[in-house]
Amino acid sequence: MTKHKNGKKLLSQKQFKYEKDKDIKEEFLSPFRQNNLKPSTAKTVRSILFKVDEYENQIDKSIYDFSLEERDDFITSMFPNKSRDVVNVTRSYLVGYVNYCIDNNLVRHMENRFSLISIDDVDKYVNTVAVKMKYLSKEEIREAQDKLVNNCDKLMLRLIPLSIRGRTEEGNTNEELINLRVKDAIESYETHKLKVWNNDADYRYVEINDEIVDLLKKTIADDRYTINNGSQYSKKGHNKIAGRGIGNKSFPLNDTDYVFRTSGNKHGKVRVNFFNLRINSFKKWIGNPYITITNLYNSGIIDYAIQLKNEKGAELDNDDYNNIIEKFTYGNPQISQDGSEDWSVPIAKIKSMVKDYIELKS
Repeated sequence: MTKHKNGKKLLSQKQFKYEKDKDIKEEFLSPFRQNNLKPSTAKTVRSILFKVDEYENQIDKSIYDFSLEERDDFITSMFPNKSRDVVNVTRSYLVGYVNYCIDNNLVRHMENRFSLISIDDVDKYVNTVAVKMKYLSKEEIREAQDKLVNNCDKLMLRLIPLSIRGRTEEGNTNEELINLRVKDAIESYETHKLKVWNNDADYRYVEINDEIVDLLKKTIADDRYTINNGSQYSKKGHNKIAGRGIGNKSFPLNDTDYVFRTSGNKHGKVRVNFFNLRINSFKKWIGNPYITITNLYNSGIIDYAIQLKNEKGAELDNDDYNNIIEKFTYGNPQISQDGSEDWSVPIAKIKSMVKDYIELKS
């Protein structure tokens, strides 16, 4: 169940059935569902239509009849709007849906008020609080680290902004964290270069500092994990006293060849969702609902880009951005007909993130 700002409980998206223009919404969604190449797109469109129907029912009006004020309130109140890119994606699907309604003769005035939102208008919809909290500086990451009790959690928080996570494709999520080996960590104590592996047995080296070396040593030496970050309260609510096995109790960690361990897997590596679940817990422990693996990783990209800019004393050029892409293994190129690689899209995304950060943190 989800809850709207007025406290009313709403059905989850799996349980949800459209109430307004049901057939049109299903027809608009259908081509995205049939595109097996990008199933995530259908999920995105479905989520947007879910919010469209929810807001339509709140004000008892179809989206294509929203006033300009209702349009703006809908976008700002129903979507997280964490960046310009996110707002632009949402806007494009809303424009497409309203155009589809116009093409099907549902709109008497024949006007798509969402298409009136220009590129220059996008900034006013961006959630500045979200942007400020999701992109963390080195100092803010250190402050967040101080709120964590377990060394392995602190290490996780610090490694991801250094680019250590792995490919985002299915089957390889978090591979570099999962495959982080004790013997490679020990070698890095002297070299300050940490060897990380993907699932194809390819490796690369990531430069680390003394703080990371210290966390690696402590994490490897730890033989127990403190549950719930040492809190004396239950995970179910801050006002509930912890039950048996919860609170400041701990469990033993398996002795394996890998840096990140748990008590449940005696064969060595932790499971793929280990890191996502742990990072999700960080949101409460640290007090930041926008902490995710992706946001920590992007925070590292932004920090490195600003570092390069300061060292250079000038704006970054494409060679600098290609350096960032290589260091963080960021994004994928578009392949042209002659076989050459075009990295303009990843470069544009990095520029947008850095611009958002500098403007909102200043």
